[in-house]
Amino acid sequence: MAGLLLYGGLIEVLQSFTPYRVAEWGDIIADGLGLFLGFGLDIFSRKIAHTDRSE
Repeated sequence: MAGLLLYGGLIEVLQSFTPYRVAEWGDIIADGLGLFLGFGLDIFSRKIAHTDRSE
């Protein structure tokens, strides 16, 4: 997950060099929140799938 967050940060830095684009901390925070939310949903869905099979 750290690698994906670093990738998002790299994209922010690179887009600051393109015209009409700016790098914002809010985008990096949104990337991090999305990663953690997705990771949490993955764990939750695996637990549900495991519970359904054990019945």
